Amino acid sequence: MCDNDRRRDDTPTEGETYVLSKAILFDLDGTLLQTQIHSCKAAHETLRALHLPDVSDELVMRQIGEPADVFLRAIAPGYPDLAAFETLYDANEREALKQSGKLYNGVPELLAALQQRGYQLAICSNGSRDYVETALEATGIRRFFSRLACAGEHPDKTAAVSYILREWNCDLAVMVGDRVHDREAAEQNSLPFIAAEYGYGGEELTCSVYRARNPLEILQLLDQIVKDML
Repeated sequence: MCDNDRRRDDTPTEGETYVLSKAILFDLDGTLLQTQIHSCKAAHETLRALHLPDVSDELVMRQIGEPADVFLRAIAPGYPDLAAFETLYDANEREALKQSGKLYNGVPELLAALQQRGYQLAICSNGSRDYVETALEATGIRRFFSRLACAGEHPDKTAAVSYILREWNCDLAVMVGDRVHDREAAEQNSLPFIAAEYGYGGEELTCSVYRARNPLEILQLLDQIVKDML
C-alpha cells in the first residue's frame, strides 16, 4: 500500500529520505485489454443461441467500457429478459476471455516498469469482479494489482476512484482510461488523467491534456505530469 501513515504535509526528519508515494488507477477494457477480441465473439454467440439478430463488431466496440446494462441493451434492444441474456453473455465472455484474452502490445512492460518505479497499481472497471479477475488471470497480469474496484461494489466509477484514494492517501495518483467516464472520474477526484487514445473512446477524449497513442507512452506522460506539478 501507499504510505498511509505519512500525511502530504509531512517533512522528512534529519537524515531521512522522503519517498514519494504514488499510484496509477487503470481502467481495464480499452486501456490494458483488447476487449473487442472476446466481447465480439461472446456477443455473436449469445445472439445466435437466443435466435436474435446479429450485430456488427463496430456496434459492440462502441459500447465497450459502458456499464453492463447500457452495453447489453445496445446489442439486444428490446429483449424482454435482460437478466437471462446477461447470464448467457457473461458465460460466453468468460470462456472467450480464457481462450483468447489479449493485452495491448507493451502492457506487460508498462506494468513492470511502473512497479519498478514504485507505483501502486489499481483497476477501476465497469466490469464485474469475476470478469476483471478472469481477465487479469487469463492475461498473466494479476500480480501487478493490489486493488480492484469493480462494478456493483461502488455507486459509480467516481466513487470507486475516491474509495481507493482515501485508502491509499498517496502523494501522487493518476487515472488512465479510454472513455469519458474515466476522465470524469479523474476530474471529480482532482486527479491528472491520461487518455488511452488507442482504446474505444474515439473523439470523446480529444480535449484531454495528456494522451497516449500506445501503452508505453504512458511512462513518458507520467514524467511530464510530475514536471507539470512541480
